[in-house]
Amino acid sequence: MFNHVLYITKIAALAFGILIFPYFYFQYEDQKVFRETKEMDMEVFQIDKVENNALTLEEKLNLLADSNADLKLTQLKTGDRYSLYEARRQCFRELCKISVLEASIYGPILSEIDITPYLLIDSETPSSTMLIWKGIITIKDIKYQITLEEESGKLLFVQPIGIEDDVLKMQWENYLKNS
Repeated sequence: MFNHVLYITKIAALAFGILIFPYFYFQYEDQKVFRETKEMDMEVFQIDKVENNALTLEEKLNLLADSNADLKLTQLKTGDRYSLYEARRQCFRELCKISVLEASIYGPILSEIDITPYLLIDSETPSSTMLIWKGIITIKDIKYQITLEEESGKLLFVQPIGIEDDVLKMQWENYLKNS
């Protein structure tokens, strides 16, 4: 019987050593670490604003109009990030601001505005990029080629396909100046 008691005592001591002693030891060490306060010298520094390479509307127009510019167009997919519905609505709103088009009377319904998002990258200065929507719309049986800029929501290009329209060009230039 004494052997059984000694055996059980040895097992209890071993269990205490393996299971319970490490728990109390690490609790003690954690409390010791948390009680210590360390101070670090911090140098105060000022973060300067990063230069914003955003192009103005005029620079964007010049970039699109420059035939010598080496531009890369990458077609993007519509979805959550580039909403086709919102782009069509913005395009229609901007078309209505150009009175000669009479888009509010004869204009396309939203589903007829066929535009696709593109990322336009200038290969000379790759940091100068812009997101544009290009497409074709039909107003009074005349097809127009359009380019809508995502950031400003302005039409950068409106021109009938195969026809020269001076009145439209003049009103479009006034539209850009008033933007």
